Amino acid sequence: MKWTAFANIRAHDQHRVFRACDVDDFVSASLGPERCGLIIGERTDERVTRKIAESLPWATLIANDCDEPPEWWTGPWIGSIRRGPSVQPGDVLSVSPGSPVVRFLHRRASRANVLFVTARCNCLCLMCSQPPIEENDDWRFEELLAQIELIDRQVPELTITGGEPTLLGEKLGQLIARCKEHLPNTALHVLSNGRLLADGVLATRLARIQHHDLVWGIPLNAEVARVHDEIMGAPGAFAETMLGIHHLLRAGHKVEIRVILQAGNIDRLPEIARYIFWNMPNVVHVTFMGLEPIGLARKNAAKIRIDVASHVGSLREALGFLESRGIVASLYNIPLCLVDRDLWRFCRKSISDWKSAYLAACAGCGAKTECCGFFDSVTPEWVSTRVARIVSMDGAA
Repeated sequence: MKWTAFANIRAHDQHRVFRACDVDDFVSASLGPERCGLIIGERTDERVTRKIAESLPWATLIANDCDEPPEWWTGPWIGSIRRGPSVQPGDVLSVSPGSPVVRFLHRRASRANVLFVTARCNCLCLMCSQPPIEENDDWRFEELLAQIELIDRQVPELTITGGEPTLLGEKLGQLIARCKEHLPNTALHVLSNGRLLADGVLATRLARIQHHDLVWGIPLNAEVARVHDEIMGAPGAFAETMLGIHHLLRAGHKVEIRVILQAGNIDRLPEIARYIFWNMPNVVHVTFMGLEPIGLARKNAAKIRIDVASHVGSLREALGFLESRGIVASLYNIPLCLVDRDLWRFCRKSISDWKSAYLAACAGCGAKTECCGFFDSVTPEWVSTRVARIVSMDGAA
């Protein structure tokens, strides 16, 4: 629910995408008022508010704490925001007729904003945290184009994700080009299984956009086809993904390899690392990632669940091999207390801010500011027995 809220919504007769603004933000954003929702509040001088509101054609007025609009306002209204985050200047929102839901497409305060392009996918991964929905959601494309134009130009990074982004085909290129135009300093991270890049056509066309900082994050969950395909839930996925990766690299794209840690591959990590080095030595990053225990991961728990702390040796060998060959490697979504200190330098605070949490056992831990913590969806059966408070980064409890 952290990217949605409920509200008292009135007079919205069409689907709208707009940026929430106070007066200062509106002036700095250089957007027409018809693309902005003016945030008002009880502390605002009503005479000033009325003058500003009535003098410009705002997309809507917004009040986090007021249920009813001012008596002088008869236009679109969003009030009494509840069961979700409050609306802040710089947020990008959407509302639809007849719905009490406010969707947060972009939150200025978040460090984990995404462009969610589709809920469809051509894989059915054992550990998928968001199982695909096979329905036509082409409507998202126009919303995304509008969203990109409303985002702060100084946002450092956006992730393009789904579902499977390459299912958009040529439209994915249009989104990347729109980002290049409106967000010229923003890095893009495209999360894809790489299968639809196997013929090289899309990889080549996307390279022609010449985005200044775009990285593809592609899963390689085993060094042999049988295991990778089983994990991805798609026969032939390994061959298509490898072809896709090679076409991306040949076209000049930057590629990050992602290995999702689970029972099917945890003891193969050294072999996966060697395979990456011998076949893709020019990838920019390799990440070994703890999985998120929701969606299909929860359904397939008996088949995939592991205690990472019991497989530190496999991680150490894989990470050390890559590091010694000059390939940057990291551990994502793994709390510091689950691995030995010599591996802490690989650990990243990687869990998105809107779904990270700490356990009762973390209270008073001296490493919390450096530790990724846990997914907020974690339940006791997914928690390692090795979870423990760390006195400080210099000495463990």
